[in-house]
Amino acid sequence: MKKLFCIFTLIAILALSAATTMGCASMRYASAKDSYITKQVQSYTFSSDINNVMAQAKALLYSSGYAVRPSMNPYSIETEWGIVEEHTMRQYLVTATAVGNGTTVRFDYVENTHNPGYKPATQRGRDYVMEYELIKRLEPDKWSAIEQAAVAYANKKK
Repeated sequence: MKKLFCIFTLIAILALSAATTMGCASMRYASAKDSYITKQVQSYTFSSDINNVMAQAKALLYSSGYAVRPSMNPYSIETEWGIVEEHTMRQYLVTATAVGNGTTVRFDYVENTHNPGYKPATQRGRDYVMEYELIKRLEPDKWSAIEQAAVAYANKKK
């Protein structure tokens, strides 16, 4: 009986160890893939002209539920505040710059969180996920190449 208990304990420890190792590998994979994609998005230049890029950026914001404020600058888009979660609101400022024969874009945001009983918090940042989605919409072949390279990079990091 004691021997059987030891065998089951050993099996449980090995199973837990394997699950932990696999979990770590999955997290390393996801982190490496996200890191690679972020690096590519940071320096990405669209081959489309600036007007087309801004039109698609505006369409992406609309499809994500954001209303766009009127602007005198055709290369800048500011949104109204949109609800992200129950107590969190976000506003975007999207800017485009003509670079050589292409266009660069930044989706910057301000996010305010007001949870009852807690001090309000404000966070600012760059939304690489929205920028990556814009690449997917405008230049799907290049998006696919980034995605495949990110998977290959992440597989090496497992």
